[in-house]
Amino acid sequence: MKTICVCTSVHRAWDVRIFEKEILTLLKRHRVIYVAPETDSQPPRIPAGLTYIPLKKTHNRLLRFFRVLFVFRQLFSLRDQVVSYHVHDPELSIALAALKILTGKYCIYDVHENHSAAIRDRFWIPLFLRRLFSAAFSIIEKICTPFFDAVVCVSDEIAQLYPNTDKIVLPNYPSKMHYHSIPRFDQKKPYILLAGGLTRVRGVLPAVQAFVMAKLPEEFQLILLGWFESEELKRTILKILADSDKKNRYQYIPFVPYRESLRYVKESAIGIIPYLDY
Repeated sequence: MKTICVCTSVHRAWDVRIFEKEILTLLKRHRVIYVAPETDSQPPRIPAGLTYIPLKKTHNRLLRFFRVLFVFRQLFSLRDQVVSYHVHDPELSIALAALKILTGKYCIYDVHENHSAAIRDRFWIPLFLRRLFSAAFSIIEKICTPFFDAVVCVSDEIAQLYPNTDKIVLPNYPSKMHYHSIPRFDQKKPYILLAGGLTRVRGVLPAVQAFVMAKLPEEFQLILLGWFESEELKRTILKILADSDKKNRYQYIPFVPYRESLRYVKESAIGIIPYLDY
């Protein structure tokens, strides 16, 4: 049985796309070494064949770029144990290209968003530097991409950014098997659901502002289901709600297991996908 290394230095260890979909699927035929940030939470189950190597967290965003060297060393040390590397973070693109050059292993780059465009919305980067960083990342990624054996993209639009590359589009759709295992609800609950990563790029701020301004029947509630990208954004969003006339008409649920989150999706009357345009 072959061993595959899956790595993220940014996403939560039990991320739905990475853990619930990719890793649990790979474990049906392979062993997996999973390099991901340390966490206090546990997965719904500890699968056989999985080795989890925790990375120490850093709360300084700028230090994430310097952590690439540490992560590269960790991945390189596994070269004799694995047949391929599957990496999920844009800042690890250089590390993945270096692994391909030095080890010859099969290397896969997983793209969750248009990173170059997303950099321009990173509020914590000074405005005058965003264009510079965005252009620099685009150049670095173009240099590294030819070294990758394949690119996994979350949408057709993102796939178009990687011409002349072996790629596959794997959208973030719910698992059919898990979704259909949940009983059907004859009566939907009056929930307006915003689920997943609660981030600026994904439009959580305008979505909440729209909810506050909208004239809705009294029974409707907003459900925020997921993790905020920062404490600052969490405070901003919860203050907007607390200061509004809908302060008693929302729920913030930071974490539930993946299958339970699908129950909210299935029973809610309205779902919102307020992603910004990139």
